[in-house]
Amino acid sequence: NDLRTILLGHDKRLFALLSDENILKKYCNYDEIQLLTNHIPKTYAINKSSDILEEIRDNKSQWVLKPALSGKGKNVSIGYDSSDEEWQEACALAGRGEFVAQRYIAQKEYEIYLPHLDNCQSRVEGMILGMNGKYISRGIMRASYNDPTRLSEGVAFVPLGIRA
Repeated sequence: NDLRTILLGHDKRLFALLSDENILKKYCNYDEIQLLTNHIPKTYAINKSSDILEEIRDNKSQWVLKPALSGKGKNVSIGYDSSDEEWQEACALAGRGEFVAQRYIAQKEYEIYLPHLDNCQSRVEGMILGMNGKYISRGIMRASYNDPTRLSEGVAFVPLGIRA
């Protein structure tokens, strides 16, 4: 990968910048701000003095904690899927810095065929490819009967045909 992609694209703190309306107002017009806030989950960069950490700790079902520089779902903690003890440990780790917190967004489930499970209810995520404002095709999609953000815990990369 291009070094700019590694340094910028994989650093999840970029989402904190792109979901901060005070920063966006300096560089974007109203329509651009609306587009970004409608498509990027509210994200906070967590550091040792983060005021948001208490809110996150107390409302675990609404939050996801992710290492800022990690990928493939490694060390991601999803509040609704964590015991109270696991969540408190995740919040303590995040409080040391280099983490982001994102609002949890429930994903729709689809019935898909996975070779090792036959038909099952799965969560699906992926890319939609477009250029110049026009749809081109679906990109790579991944599905999991668990949460597909946790790539390190096993998901399937499959060609998907989904009926809405």
